[in-house]
Amino acid sequence: GFGFDAWTPALAPAAEDAAYTAAYTENKYTATVNATLDGVAYGENAPAIKIGLTDYASAVDNGSSVVPETYKIFADEVDTGKTITVSTANVSQDLNYWTIVFDYDGGGDNTSVVYLDGAVILDPVAPSLSGYEFTVWDPEYTSGATTATGTQTYVAQYAKDWGTAYRAIVDQAWKKTAVISRYDNDIFWLSVLYNGGTAGNSGEGYFGEEAQNPSILNISISSSNASVLSVTWNESLGAWVFHSSKEGTAIITVKCDNVVTDQQVFRVTM
Repeated sequence: GFGFDAWTPALAPAAEDAAYTAAYTENKYTATVNATLDGVAYGENAPAIKIGLTDYASAVDNGSSVVPETYKIFADEVDTGKTITVSTANVSQDLNYWTIVFDYDGGGDNTSVVYLDGAVILDPVAPSLSGYEFTVWDPEYTSGATTATGTQTYVAQYAKDWGTAYRAIVDQAWKKTAVISRYDNDIFWLSVLYNGGTAGNSGEGYFGEEAQNPSILNISISSSNASVLSVTWNESLGAWVFHSSKEGTAIITVKCDNVVTDQQVFRVTM
């Protein structure tokens, strides 16, 4: 760890007994920390880096010549928890930062945050998408445990919230019209039983993309050659409307992938 410097006193021709002491200088080597962002040089807004043995106050500039030792790495005056070790040669070491993105896929504003390698990722705001229930982040994200180890985008995943995606109400003014609202691009079955589903009084239809093609579903249930219940798309309401021409009970069932997601019973009075 030391290099010979000189003899003290300086060597002279031998004329009498003399004693000389070797003088040494401790070896020094440059220590350089290279900040990277997503695998390349950090560039603009790169953190200011220093290295030191104890605290930031006694730290020296990045790239300084220092004696062999293990040094703490400080970035923007904060101890990163990372170190650089100098031994018998100049040393250069990367300090990696990663961009972490949370893509809400319509359920909120996307976020992009830069983290030091190994740092615990802070919890994002919970996604909220009307008509849907947030399920998981993809890839998997664990609160308080997932760390930044590379550039990563987490995408919010949703499942249809059947409890709120569809609603059926009776028009109280006429007491013979029911409305069911829906979200675009859903595809499911809808079946209607009228007065217990007796022969000639039931119908089933399949629909999707209604706003683009309202004629996909038009159920008409007849009895004694008279239409008693029909289902049509109402563009102004943005909903399916069920019309009855006589009193009775209508059971309206919505199914997705052949699984009942909503069922309503309506007493239609004239």
